[in-house]
Amino acid sequence: MTAQQTGIVYLEDLPQEKIYVSLKNDLFQSLNKEIRKIGIFKFARRLNVSERTINHWLTEGTLVRLDVLIQVCHHFNINYQNHISYLRGKTGGKIYNPKLPFDFTSEAGVRLIASILGDGGISKKRKIACYSNTNKDLIRGFLYDAKRVFGEVECTSWSIQKKNSIVSNVSSPPILSEVFFLLGLKAGKKVEINPHIPEFIFTLSDQHKYTFLSQFIDDEGTVNVAGKHVSLTSACLEKYGKSHLLEDIQRLLLPLDILCSIYPSKVYSSKRGEPRKTWKLQINGSIQLKKLYEYSNIRSQEKKERLYRLINSYSLTIFRRRDILETYINFMRKIQTIQGFFTSLDLANETGRAEGSCRNMIAKYQKLGIATCIQPLVLTSKGAVYGRYVLDPLI
Repeated sequence: MTAQQTGIVYLEDLPQEKIYVSLKNDLFQSLNKEIRKIGIFKFARRLNVSERTINHWLTEGTLVRLDVLIQVCHHFNINYQNHISYLRGKTGGKIYNPKLPFDFTSEAGVRLIASILGDGGISKKRKIACYSNTNKDLIRGFLYDAKRVFGEVECTSWSIQKKNSIVSNVSSPPILSEVFFLLGLKAGKKVEINPHIPEFIFTLSDQHKYTFLSQFIDDEGTVNVAGKHVSLTSACLEKYGKSHLLEDIQRLLLPLDILCSIYPSKVYSSKRGEPRKTWKLQINGSIQLKKLYEYSNIRSQEKKERLYRLINSYSLTIFRRRDILETYINFMRKIQTIQGFFTSLDLANETGRAEGSCRNMIAKYQKLGIATCIQPLVLTSKGAVYGRYVLDPLI
């Protein structure tokens, strides 16, 4: 099985000619002694590798390419993985005391994947995995997750002032990108490549799925207390039709008994190429949102508090079935008297019910000829403007 299916990356899975290894002194001295007993020239010929490569490694105590190290250790029947000081690509930072194999089936692992698919990414030219956020807790979380999965990773951090906020950035060594590629992640702008969630994520426990979702909410989520919903945002080129990420998250939510809807938000042009479209995934309903709050582990304190306020904003409003028609009409008439119309959001705030439920009720009343739409839902660059309705004058 591949890493995309298992979520586990072994050192030997990596492109061996691109990975360099520094051994701990005990194993290095042991191999140095054994090779010199045979003779560097004779040993190099036996393994069909460059004599210069072996000599340079043993004489200078420098890094050795992974494919050469595997051959050497296989010859002497030695397990080298517990004797690695650090790993590195041809260039860039190192991973000290690497935690081999790299296991992404842990909570730290799924968070790391969600971070790259969220506010992170892998640059197309330099093939470097990065993560950016204005929330320092999320930056610290990313570094913590990287340490738990990989070991001591040499990362570069910097900050940029943008308008009224400071954006913190982290870039990782190129060797991390080689690992991410094996999991199915791709380099390039997410809006252009329209990435998928790695397949192994769907096979993990429910708690790990909630953890993945939590990180994506941290990065791309909005908790709307007034609208009584949680939404996730993702953009892609208009030609793709839909966001693969949001479709995959919808698939991830189904076994958790959380239903959601995906709808287009806006189309926008770009100087860099084709038109792009923003998509939103929306979760609403008191039962679903309470389950999300209970099992998720959102790091953003602000979003966590908003979700808590949201689930506690629901009031148990029970209408008698035989009176429900007249009850809703009275609410609608009350709102219309004040502002000349009513919306599904107005009705939700007045009744204490979910906005989606009120939207469905208005649609039902339209079919009955009780309510009329005077301004349909409008999607703008700033978000949605709710549809406006009025009651039939004869009601």
